[in-house]
Amino acid sequence: MSCVDGMRLSTAQRAAALDSRSPVLVAAGAGSGKTRLLVAYFVRALIDEGIPAEQLVAVTFTRKAAAELVGRIRSTLEACGRSDLARSLDAAMVGTIHGLCRRLIRDRALEAGVDPACNVLEAEEASLIKEEVSRLVWERVIEQADETELGVLASRGRSLRKAILPLYDRMRGLGLERPQMEIPPGSDEGRAREEALESVRDALASGHARDCPGAALASDLGRLEECLRWFERTATVYERADELALTEGFFPSRKTRSMEPCFEPVRQALTRYRQALAEVRLRPVVSTMNRLLAQFHDEYSFQKRERGLLDFADLELRALALVEGAVVDAPSRPSLPGAWVLVDEFQDTNELQCGILERLGAARLLMVGDERQSIYRFRGADVSVFTNRETRLSAGGDGASDSGLHRLDVNYRSCPQILAFINRLFSHRTFFGSRFAPLTPPDPGEVADSGLEPPEAAADLVASQPGAGRHRGVSEPAAVEVLAVERRFGADLEVPAQIMQQAEAEAVAARVRELIDLEGRSQREIVVLLPAQTYVNLYRQALLANGVEVYVVRGKGYYSQEEVTDVVALLRLLVNPHDDLALVSALRSPLVGISDDGLYLLGQESRRERASLWEMVRQARAGSLDEEDRRLLYIFAERLRDLRPRVGRPGLSRLIDTAITACGYDLCLLSSAEGKRRFANVRKLMRLAAEFEALEGPDLAGFVDVLQSMGDLGDREGSAPTLAEGEDVVRVMSVHQAKGLEFPVVVLAGLGSNVLHEAAPEFVVGDGGRMGVFLKGSQRKSYEEHDLCWGPAAEVVDEERVKEDEEDIRLLYVAMTRAQERLILVGAKPRGERLDDCRLGRIAAALGLTALPRTGESVSLEGLEAPVTGVAPASAGTAETRRGAPAAEPGIEGGGACPAFLDVVLEGAGPRQVSFSSLAAYQRCPRQFYLERILGPDLATTGPVGDDPDDDDGSPAPAEIALDEDERWGGRDVGLLVHALLEKAPPGGRPAEPLLRSAAVTWLAQAGVSLSVAQLDRALSLALAFWDSPVAGRLSSPSAMREAPFFFAQGEIMVSGIMDLICREEGEWRIVDYKTNALCGRTPAELASGYELQAVVYCLAALRSAAPAVRMDFVFLEEPDNPVTFSYSREDTPRLGEVLESALDGLKDGRYPMRSGDVCGPCPVVGVCAIMAAL
Repeated sequence: MSCVDGMRLSTAQRAAALDSRSPVLVAAGAGSGKTRLLVAYFVRALIDEGIPAEQLVAVTFTRKAAAELVGRIRSTLEACGRSDLARSLDAAMVGTIHGLCRRLIRDRALEAGVDPACNVLEAEEASLIKEEVSRLVWERVIEQADETELGVLASRGRSLRKAILPLYDRMRGLGLERPQMEIPPGSDEGRAREEALESVRDALASGHARDCPGAALASDLGRLEECLRWFERTATVYERADELALTEGFFPSRKTRSMEPCFEPVRQALTRYRQALAEVRLRPVVSTMNRLLAQFHDEYSFQKRERGLLDFADLELRALALVEGAVVDAPSRPSLPGAWVLVDEFQDTNELQCGILERLGAARLLMVGDERQSIYRFRGADVSVFTNRETRLSAGGDGASDSGLHRLDVNYRSCPQILAFINRLFSHRTFFGSRFAPLTPPDPGEVADSGLEPPEAAADLVASQPGAGRHRGVSEPAAVEVLAVERRFGADLEVPAQIMQQAEAEAVAARVRELIDLEGRSQREIVVLLPAQTYVNLYRQALLANGVEVYVVRGKGYYSQEEVTDVVALLRLLVNPHDDLALVSALRSPLVGISDDGLYLLGQESRRERASLWEMVRQARAGSLDEEDRRLLYIFAERLRDLRPRVGRPGLSRLIDTAITACGYDLCLLSSAEGKRRFANVRKLMRLAAEFEALEGPDLAGFVDVLQSMGDLGDREGSAPTLAEGEDVVRVMSVHQAKGLEFPVVVLAGLGSNVLHEAAPEFVVGDGGRMGVFLKGSQRKSYEEHDLCWGPAAEVVDEERVKEDEEDIRLLYVAMTRAQERLILVGAKPRGERLDDCRLGRIAAALGLTALPRTGESVSLEGLEAPVTGVAPASAGTAETRRGAPAAEPGIEGGGACPAFLDVVLEGAGPRQVSFSSLAAYQRCPRQFYLERILGPDLATTGPVGDDPDDDDGSPAPAEIALDEDERWGGRDVGLLVHALLEKAPPGGRPAEPLLRSAAVTWLAQAGVSLSVAQLDRALSLALAFWDSPVAGRLSSPSAMREAPFFFAQGEIMVSGIMDLICREEGEWRIVDYKTNALCGRTPAELASGYELQAVVYCLAALRSAAPAVRMDFVFLEEPDNPVTFSYSREDTPRLGEVLESALDGLKDGRYPMRSGDVCGPCPVVGVCAIMAAL
């Protein structure tokens, strides 16, 4: 008799536990009792087979899962009367794959070439070191770069800098010891050129044979003739590669349908030739990246070696080398002979990890997982590892029972109604289709006989029995509900995703309130799951507005949390009190808490006295502040003075603790909304400081720099957990965070959105190791599907997106199988009722619906207890208020909600301070100014507006008008670089072009800006053109000031700006303003007419500063020898003031009317504006 006979296993569980073959793969469906199986397998090995604990290995996905498994095994052994074996469990290797690798390396340290006492870098510590090494290597490569590499670093500096770490980690995760981009040779440039020329000539011959060609055809033929001339003019492939952008103008349009048989081959041939030219452009980019990767690897390896450290990738790679016998002079022998190895969550491994497990030489190998629950691709998981082994084992026998393949499809978690819904949905071809194995409820007799219970209950999340305290007499609701939320502003209008998510959040909050009030559910029984946490604060705020207590389990965004940025600002001040940005952040935060007026007056006095903000604070020189603000500043200055001597001493964590205590910040956090969570985040920062100090010493400046960089490069760090066991709150979390848990009531929201495919990175590496690189921004829209690339970059991206779509299906499956008693799906209706446009629509279509019900209507699904109901979003204060829910607390942390006043533009909400650029934006369109600068930039769309894929006319984009508003995207960055170069250029004659280029590269790297080669060349050309202007000599004037800020009061509004160059000379002040606008055939005088208001503001500032007269020259750098001049004398001061007063009238009164016309085309908030106009 086996010990498993008394463990009350199901028939399928028992068969898997007693299978003596190796390997054995168990496909365990959700809620099927796999943990019970793992425990039985382990206990059987100890009791029945007599395997010593030290020869038992269990690999789990997390350390928490390992601890829970050990606890379950120990309890079972004690229940079997084998306390001796329970005590021996400490000798068993139960942990993560990295724990197993560490043991293998420790046991054969000499063969592995490592110190037996080496330590393992945790993920956070590794991130700190990698970021520090990345900064060091970046600076080193810039210093050592040749001219070609400098050009690459200048044009692609930001993207290269951000790509180093993810690219390095990606390739190491695929098993590459020394990552390098290896891309096979691509296009044959010569052959591609000949094909392009042949197709162009054929098309021209066919076109010229036409009688009376129309205007469109004539235009297309002109493009092809220009293409031939371009080929004749450019002698080498390198010349043509430098002029790649010009080839976009050679594509013939689709306007002459009869010519398509001739024009389509031309377009295809042009794309192939452009690909060949792109390869020429990309070779130095890949070479530069490989140099960065090589130096990063060498420096990172050196840092780890010096400290006696290994990271997770080292563990996997060295362990694989050991088990493969690939270590030099190491005998090839099994690493764990006679061991029994079981692997949990096998679907979340990858080929490298699986290679280690399969080469251990173990006597038994049990792998348990579920391909339908593989949702960790972003961590390197590869579901094909599971499916390939499943296919291999299936082919090895006449059936699953003959092949070491077992299936657990009985679900002990969810009620039968939920299982019926899941089976219907996921068996549809849109989801898993024929690969889906339906989940079945347990036979009541089997449950009664075996005593089976839901095996994976989240005891730490749900402390009470489901349904306890529920109202009596209420008809039992459906186990599954689908809520289709009406889109605001009509079904056909494109609205920002934030507004759509707000509608979903309100519907979720209303339904949760009903679950509590009408069905008697406790808050802790309910969880709200989201596919992603992008809009999690909308759900949090909507629930709070309905009187629901909420706990958000945050998965990332740690470094952007308000409490973290406050403390980091304080640390920056301890390093450098003259850091004005950090000082302003600290003064406005609860660390100090001075008023808005006080902060404004402090800045005003600082500028008037030409002193830094810190000098004003330290010397208490801000006499215009009220008494309370002066008191707060004095106290803060004293605290900072006391704390600064501790900088550089051991104890970074203690320094943070002392600093926040001295400022009373700890008490402030604990008394605020979500105080425990926010204070826990500060404690986490202290732990990070201690880890950094252990690696780098008490270098506060270095720690602050690393924190800043980690936030900038991708804030994926999660907040500190603070939830107490059994706390009665509704949890809001991502589906990933809910993996392995279960809840009585699951509300799955976010279904009105679609799978989010991020923009393709510049460098791509596929799962199979295929590599490629894109030439970003090179796509000829309307005719090419993606940017030009070298290598299989486009194919890799397409494959990745297919895998992302497949994983999204698995994500929905995981979410729905968390539900025990109730499952509620919530999503906004797709635009125009196109069901394939969002998750909710695809769910409805798979369930047999052709349309979603309208508000108030409900549709029953045949054979399912799962009504589909149309609902309208209910804002807080309407449906919720009648149930007595309190209003949301004002000022609750966690922005992102759609403002309640979006429907109507508030009057009388004018700003008290305005820069000239803001004033110019207001003059162009008051409504756009209101939406972007009053409500905030989150309402704006991302990316340039107006790129119609069917637009074939090739007309140029609207010309730039002003740097600060209209030179967006690359044009704006060109302008910023030009201004930076002219600001830093030495006085005297025209600088050498190489010197200016080196300065440009330095500025681009420091500013984190990337420009193409063409954009960099344009910026250098514009900057050098300034010395061709008649005002260039002003740079050498003794009174010259560059980038000179100014401000003055015009009535109740402070007006500010920055002058590019001002010379305060006796008799007349001279102001020079550089313009980087594209003239596009216009004269400087025509363009300058749009800058009359700027001339008024700048000259008025000078006249009010006692200038006897002022002359302002606008230098358009495309035509620098023809500046446009405005001149005013002191007598003009009153008139200029009246002009400015008139321009400010609408702002002062808070009037923001819509100004329709040509400005609407490129407007980034045109969608929101259209919604407001429709109300």
